[in-house]
Amino acid sequence: MDIHYTYNHETIQIILWPTFVLVSVLPYLEGNDRGLIITLTPSYSYDNIYIETVSITTDGAPDFDSRRTLNFSTKVLFLSVEGDYALRQSYMYEYYSGIIYRDSNFSIDFSGPNYWSIVHEGVSMGSVKLAVDWINHNIYWTDSQFKWIVVQSLASIDKSMYRILIHENLEGPHALTLDPMEGLLFWSDIGSFTKIEVSSLSGKNRKSLISSNLIMPISLAADYGARRIYWIDSGRYTLESITYEGKERKIFFKTSYNSFFDLAVYKDYLYVTNLEYQEVDFFNKMNGEKLEKSLIREGEIYLGVTVFHPEAQPTSVTAYCVNYGCEHICVTEKGGASCVCRDGYILNQDMKTCSDAVQCDLLSHRAADIY
Repeated sequence: MDIHYTYNHETIQIILWPTFVLVSVLPYLEGNDRGLIITLTPSYSYDNIYIETVSITTDGAPDFDSRRTLNFSTKVLFLSVEGDYALRQSYMYEYYSGIIYRDSNFSIDFSGPNYWSIVHEGVSMGSVKLAVDWINHNIYWTDSQFKWIVVQSLASIDKSMYRILIHENLEGPHALTLDPMEGLLFWSDIGSFTKIEVSSLSGKNRKSLISSNLIMPISLAADYGARRIYWIDSGRYTLESITYEGKERKIFFKTSYNSFFDLAVYKDYLYVTNLEYQEVDFFNKMNGEKLEKSLIREGEIYLGVTVFHPEAQPTSVTAYCVNYGCEHICVTEKGGASCVCRDGYILNQDMKTCSDAVQCDLLSHRAADIY
């Protein structure tokens, strides 16, 4: 599939090769390389989509005069977006193709050169949310139709280097966020017993964080400094938050209708896409007040939003995985690291290398037959 986009009113074709996509645009300007990445689509049609970026100040306030737009004329619909600032990469889930894309050498001002590649194919057309571990360079996603949560290494070019991390006792996994510094993964499960759960980044130590007064928590965001998570409940029409330990639950903002779709948090601000008013709303996290000015583009619906900023993804923490020696995927546990094998493989006794699960099962059966 080829992708077309327009930058500065000039249409550019991105040719998708088997491993990457190559685009050449303007020179790279590092000083402008921090802000919000937002996906949007025309309100009258879902046949093409835009990516918009907005610079933010040191405290997180939006700079409304810094808007830049990339227009894809090919039929694509990016519903979830994340970034890895240290690697200068953005990641987007495309609904129609069921593909998670990576845009390497990404910059807020859409300078380049850019290299587009496929991270994963075969995602469903259900609800899918992405979350990126920028310390260990892994990507996680929920899939409500397949009813699982997956982790994949971004350090490997092998697209099979993924594992279905959690699949038992899941009805409809939707929202997703993580804190790689704490080694925590948070997600919502919407069904007959809707809840927000937490586990380690390896899927262990799973427990329910919230299991009452929830209807449809569709988006989650972690506030690392405050050790709180924020979420949108489109059934309760609320923005809410709670501590990592499941305490001090607060209703941050309440509307009279279902309108919010996605959110991100940074410093003093929450950034929320609003489907009803077709805008991005900005809330002061400290006092709960909504800024009078919103981000609006007439005739467009804002969808996914994420923060692309070095201070939003600190790298000055201990990277336990760097020299840990995992054969397949390395994840951070609290105070250390652990290895995860790709699907179809199991950890060996050294807890670092992996063996084919089917082969191991055959060998164990043969050993049982002998004895």
